[in-house]
Amino acid sequence: MACKIAIYTAVFGGKDQVREPLRYKEDDNIDYFLISDDQELKSDSYKIIYKKPIYDDITKNARYYKIIGLDEFKSYDFIIWHDANLQIAQDKILNVLKFVENKGIAFFKHSQRDCVYDEAIKCIQLEKDYPFKILKQVLGYYVKGIKCKAGLYDTSIVVKNNKLLSHEFVNLWWHEIKHKSRRDQLSLPYALKKFNIEPGIMKGRREKNEYSFFSNHYHTKYNFLSSSTPKSFNKWHKSFTIKVILILKKLNFNGL
Repeated sequence: MACKIAIYTAVFGGKDQVREPLRYKEDDNIDYFLISDDQELKSDSYKIIYKKPIYDDITKNARYYKIIGLDEFKSYDFIIWHDANLQIAQDKILNVLKFVENKGIAFFKHSQRDCVYDEAIKCIQLEKDYPFKILKQVLGYYVKGIKCKAGLYDTSIVVKNNKLLSHEFVNLWWHEIKHKSRRDQLSLPYALKKFNIEPGIMKGRREKNEYSFFSNHYHTKYNFLSSSTPKSFNKWHKSFTIKVILILKKLNFNGL
């Protein structure tokens, strides 16, 4: 029996444009979905699912569907998320399924870092979320025993095997994003460790792989990601929180 596969992405707040799959051809076993708050979006391949924003944070709206998905996905064997700035290569995308043959979920390894503490510092430097929110989250992970160099993943493509996926893990991952930093890559190692999950690792990286074509996001600044006026980023807050995280990292290396 052929597998049923859902491939989907989300665009909220005009952050990205619709990028139709490369070499697209209709397939009875593959359905494409695009979730958005824009009722004017059109696509020749994606089924547009209109959803009102849940959160003021534009990124968090897309993250909700990235992690939780839709009720319709429960009937599929495999679910493939891709960030909206990736253009899927339909003739290659099914090759990712081999990475979840015996796993519930698969990602790329992060191409630049392998440490939650380093990722937190980078997020603060690039103003991807507010410094004290990230510091509080990382301090909690330090207390809970998340080690340096414990692994980091790129979630631009997420492959799920519905038969093997732990929904408790998915719910915890979303809980972390909802109540802490919106950076899903920051909370992922903790959620995986909590449920002792070893993910599948896809070949390649976000910018160069056989399954998709990478483009920059339509918007490149992170401090616009609010439907209201965002708070400004305080340079002192950034400097202070980075210093504290570096101390946590040093203590972690020393086994404290």
